[in-house]
Amino acid sequence: MNIDNPTVREVGSRERELNVNLGKNLKQQQQFRAFIDNKAILFSFFANPPVHPEPTQQQE
Repeated sequence: MNIDNPTVREVGSRERELNVNLGKNLKQQQQFRAFIDNKAILFSFFANPPVHPEPTQQQE
């Protein structure tokens, strides 16, 4: 590819290539964010487990 004076075809194909990569990166970022969110939910659950009240003894 001639960097100084690229043809329209070269610019178009490079632009398509960049858009494809951008789409892949965006999808990976979204998957990674979802993964991190799930981990954060898990860790917060273990750090603060739901409190179950102790069963009270019935006095007879």
